[in-house]
This record gives sequence, C-alpha cells and structure tokens, in this order.
Amino acid sequence: EERYGDNSIKTSKIVFYCDLPSLGYKVITIKYTEPTIKPVGMDVNVASKKISTKYYDIIFSDDGGILRIFDKILRLDLVRRNGLNGKFRAKVDGEEKTSSGEVNFEVVGPLVTIVKEQGSIGSIPYQNRIIIYNDLRRIDFETTFTFNGQRIGEVDVREGATWLDDHKLGVIFQLNTDNVTVYSDRPFLIHKAARYEGIFPWAQTPLEQVAFYGLTWADVSSPQCGLALFNTGTMGYRAHNGSLFMVLAQSGPVPYWGDIRLKGNYTYRYALYPHPGDWMEGDVPKEADRYNFKVLTYVGDPHPGDYPRQLSLLKLIADNILVSAVYTRNGSLFVRMYEYQGRNSSIILTSPDFQFDLERVNLMHEEAKPLTLPIPIEKHEIITLKVSAKFKAKNSSVINRE
Repeated sequence: EERYGDNSIKTSKIVFYCDLPSLGYKVITIKYTEPTIKPVGMDVNVASKKISTKYYDIIFSDDGGILRIFDKILRLDLVRRNGLNGKFRAKVDGEEKTSSGEVNFEVVGPLVTIVKEQGSIGSIPYQNRIIIYNDLRRIDFETTFTFNGQRIGEVDVREGATWLDDHKLGVIFQLNTDNVTVYSDRPFLIHKAARYEGIFPWAQTPLEQVAFYGLTWADVSSPQCGLALFNTGTMGYRAHNGSLFMVLAQSGPVPYWGDIRLKGNYTYRYALYPHPGDWMEGDVPKEADRYNFKVLTYVGDPHPGDYPRQLSLLKLIADNILVSAVYTRNGSLFVRMYEYQGRNSSIILTSPDFQFDLERVNLMHEEAKPLTLPIPIEKHEIITLKVSAKFKAKNSSVINRE
C-alpha cells in the first residue's frame, strides 16, 4: 500500500481467495466493514528471514536465494540446505558466476508475503520479487535483470554448434535427493527426459548434458516429492542429480545470427511448485495451467445488469484430461482436450447455466458425429468437440441487481 504524509492510505491492494465457476465469471462486491476478528494466516519473522505458511517453513539465505523449504505435510526438507536454490548462474564475460543478493521484506500479510531481493551476478544487477502464498503450494518469482552488453554464455568449440545451455543465464533449484525422474510438457503429451543414446557410441549423451524444453513446465521428482518449474516463455531446461536449471537469457555472438547483445531491463516471470510424489500425484500439468492462464478482472461501480452475478459455460469432470483450447469458428464453439496420464477414461461435461448438444469433429472441424455423455477417450487421445449451448430458463432474467 501507499500512504500520504499523515499516514492515511493513498492506494492499497486487496488480496483474497475466490472460487470461480469453470469457463465463466463471478461478480464480487467489496465493502468496508469494521474488523471483528484478526486474520489468521502465515507467520513471518523478518529478523530471521523465516516464513511459515500452511504448507512450508521457508528460510531465506543472507546472500540471496532460499536456504530451506521444509514441507509440513510431508515432514521433509524439499531442497538441499545451503544449496543454490533460487540462485542465478551463468558464464558472464568468460567467467563462471553465481548470484549474490540482499533480502528484504516488501509486503507482510496473513495471505501473501512478498520478499524483495536485490543483488548481482557478475556485472549484471538484478531485482527479484518472490511472492509466497499462505494457502498455495506455488511460489511466484518476478526477476528483472539490467543488461549492458555483457557476453552471457559460451559457444561450443564444434563448428556450427549452438550455445551451451548450462553456461547461459538461468535460475536453479536443487531437490533434496539424487534419485529422480525428469519430465516436461510437450504439445499434447508429457515427455520423460532421458540420456540420448544415439546410433554410435560416440554420439551417446548422459542426461546432465541433454538440453530439453517444456512448453510451460519441467519437473524433477522422487517417489516422495518433487519440484516443478513453471515458465512463461523461457522453455529451456537442464537437469542433473536432482537439480533443475531453467534458461533465462543469453547474449553475445551466436552462430549464423551475428553478435546479439542484451541491453536494458528484461523481466522474467516463473514459479516454483514443490509437490508430493511425482508429477502425476502432484498434478503438475493442471497447476502449470492455473499459473499460466491468469484470471481476467474488471473493476467497476455497482450497477444494474441483465446477467446473473455468476455464470459457468462448461465444466469438465475427469481428472486425467486437459482442455487445450476453447474457441469459436464460423459462429460455432469448439473445445479441444486430450488425455495426459496414459489411461483410458471417460469425460462428463456439465453446466449449471447452459444445456448443450455435442458433436465430435476432426482437427479440421469436419466429419461431425453426435455424442452422448459420458464420452469415452483413450490414453493420449486428442478430441475436438463442437458445442451448441443454450441458456437454461431462469425464474428471473436479472439476479441480484445492484
């Protein structure tokens, strides 16, 4: 919040949790009332740099990064103590560098606490805002680097090779075990990262030297717990002995492209999602979608309206199905989805506000075939539905006018 000179409030951000209807909207009215109870939420000790939430005890390091994440439910240390968790690493102007910064608490609240870290990695200054929620497992990061033409990364000596990913600028987290599997998301499937076997012995590459990508996430996990890194466009990853490294930037001479240097401020947004079990038990794909597909909000004055206070177009009932697209074409509504856990299943679509007819079409929106619920779907199958929706009759066309 911001305050005037007399300490009265100038601007303030309100944080609250809200269940929203699937593929719909909800009108929320905010009113001021005198507080009757003290909000219950996370416990923050600024002096010891410790935050205790519903799920974690988190301690920040004196030189930046995260010293400890202890899972209260699993009773486990999730990351290696004194490791490189939340640290930045790169080869800057030919020298291997690791970030160092100073941690301060920007916002302290019962539901959300924001930690601000300022520091540098070599000659590159940065500012890192870390957003911790009391009731969510996810930890959000917003990092801004100020570049000034530094050379970041290293080109392989082999002619025509691209830049080595483990020398680019990136962020690293280290799971507290070496016995892990590594997965990431690809278009319409979940991919297991593995060593590259190659045709000839000299072409074989161990996993720690394999660069892989994830459209929105990558995950390292053991049978007990895991760490997923969600991205918003920085899709390059490396994994090694429980460590997960996500590439953020490179700068300098690039084969075939010329000398490309970064200058000015660049901001990167990503999230850490510690979870129980492997990626499937932690439901990493759906959590990554929740992070990447933000809720759209509109603030306005109370006014009369002809629509209800909340509305839901469509709700999907199936725990192993992801909706990849909802769109219109030639005046018709289409929904595309796929099975991602590798098992045959069935889908139920429902809505409290609409009744609809369903047709299955191919990827070209052709060969329409009527469907009835439940809809069978095979493992790893992609299906596209044409939905004809009609608003259900209501007793009143206006609900809760204001």
